[in-house]
Amino acid sequence: MHESALVVEVEAAEPVVGHWRRRYDPAARLGMPAHVTALFPFRPVGSLSSAEMNTLGRVAAQIERCRFQLTAVEQFPGVVWLRPEPDNWCRELTSALTAQFPDCLPYGGRFSDSVPHLTVGQFADEADLQRVQQSLRDGIATSLPLDCVAAALSLFVSDNTGSWSVAARFPFR
Repeated sequence: MHESALVVEVEAAEPVVGHWRRRYDPAARLGMPAHVTALFPFRPVGSLSSAEMNTLGRVAAQIERCRFQLTAVEQFPGVVWLRPEPDNWCRELTSALTAQFPDCLPYGGRFSDSVPHLTVGQFADEADLQRVQQSLRDGIATSLPLDCVAAALSLFVSDNTGSWSVAARFPFR
């Protein structure tokens, strides 16, 4: 079944990390822009009712459009990412979405805390991860903090090839 994701697109990050994302983030190669995830996985493609789409619009309208910064290069096991600060807007958004869609837990419930982040790359090889992380720290140090705006919640859907495209955008207040 095809997937969907609720994300906040971060256009300002593309010039800084887009080349790394295209090389090391499979989702980027399949059309997913730089983003902070609000809720993934979401509903299977084609299963969303108009009432649920309206609910997404109402949830987004409750979240204040805000400015934030990407402030540091961080890592999870096998993942290099950028830290958004403040991150309370994303935590509030994820909480509001899971309250409305309690069957859709962030990352399928695999983690006790859904840490807001912008993925730069996923790595099977620890040496590659360390090399890229250090290169990022050296290369983008002058770009951080990077000023960004959380303007809308975007619903992305995958097709039968796994490619991602935006299906709807719901503006924040």
